[in-house]
Amino acid sequence: MMRGLESGQACSYTCGGVFFWANHLWTPTPGVKVSRRSIDDVIEHHYKCDLPGKLPHPMVIGIIEDKCPVMEMKGALRMVSPCEFAHAALKACYQDIKSGKDDSTIRTWRRLFLSVEMTFVRCDEKQLSTRSFQLREDAIAEASQVGWTAIQRVQMIVREKHLLESRGGRCTAAKLAAHFSSKVKLARSSEPITSSFVDTSLTIESRVLCLDMARTALEHLDDSCGVSSPLNSVYKLQVVVDRAKTPKGIEWVFVAMVDSLRMGWVDASEFTVAKMKQETVDVYLLKSGFHAFLLVDFLDRHPFDNAAKATIRGVLADHTNVRKRICNYSEMPPADLSWQSAEKPSTVKYIELVEATGPFFEICVLCMAALQPHHPHITALTRTYIRKRRLEGHCLRRPVRQHLARGRAQQQGSSRGGRVRADQGGPRWGPGLALQGTASSSPHN
Repeated sequence: MMRGLESGQACSYTCGGVFFWANHLWTPTPGVKVSRRSIDDVIEHHYKCDLPGKLPHPMVIGIIEDKCPVMEMKGALRMVSPCEFAHAALKACYQDIKSGKDDSTIRTWRRLFLSVEMTFVRCDEKQLSTRSFQLREDAIAEASQVGWTAIQRVQMIVREKHLLESRGGRCTAAKLAAHFSSKVKLARSSEPITSSFVDTSLTIESRVLCLDMARTALEHLDDSCGVSSPLNSVYKLQVVVDRAKTPKGIEWVFVAMVDSLRMGWVDASEFTVAKMKQETVDVYLLKSGFHAFLLVDFLDRHPFDNAAKATIRGVLADHTNVRKRICNYSEMPPADLSWQSAEKPSTVKYIELVEATGPFFEICVLCMAALQPHHPHITALTRTYIRKRRLEGHCLRRPVRQHLARGRAQQQGSSRGGRVRADQGGPRWGPGLALQGTASSSPHN
């Protein structure tokens, strides 16, 4: 095989070699600095405690010319794999020698350097730098592919807790954190497993993953996004638990969040811990309250017959049903709309209005406010929404504030027996589901 590689007949060959056959002063990317922090991170992870049985990273050697006498180039071989791994081994060995480690440690280093895994590959001399860059990207991709998500780490925490408790005794969060600290060397990019992390993970298991719909939604996000999921942090999941409080609220928020992401209505920037604490979770809870109001209170106040009410509540029972019967996700089969032909147009329009509380939440609040400007639930909802979203500069800020001002003026006028003109205190509200003069702003005209 080596002869085939030298003659250009083979593409790669893996064998054992000697560490110092490579020229570690040569680099395929001159002009690009070597990160000392990266070298120290490799030492911290692989050489800080006991030395490994072999050097953990194979050396990739580039063979350039045809009929290259590889065995005559000892000490001058060109390594195209990431140099940090080799430099870390050299620096760790130097530190052990300087610190006066015992003879067995130094002999272990000698054995490691005399027997390393080498892979010889054919390279075009003009592509050495890009080949080296590709090897780095391959290493990054492989690491990200096997990284566990927050949900997987929670499940691992719970598994280890049950395992330790099966051996006898109660396992506290501090004890479990110490167990992982003594058994696992985490990557620098991984979230540390502290007592707080363990305690939060156990809360997520007992209050989130026990809810079927919430667990299914989060697992779908895991399967589709992996570690890049916008909710890939136990502390983000904890925020939802803290803000939503009840099992029903927690389940609604998680399902609605994942639904919004899958429909493309929101982006990942809405799901930072700070934003979730300040507004994101509260807005989803407002949507939940608004949804309940539309299906119960408001529906019962208007002359829909019992069959229409049953249809409306059945279609809008949960997010899964809505996606199957109104508007499905882009990666799924189209929604089945055949049921609409047997329903009254008013029933279908009302269902479309309620479904629009997803992407057009502000507009729907305004529409409902137009129909019932003095209803305490709607007034509180609009005021809370303004406060939570800080709508300065938002296109809907002025109509909402004008509506609230007009509602207060009407209440004051009616209490004094007076009358407020329709063109005072804000926009004119029509009898339908949209603002007069701004009908195009409604998604279902």
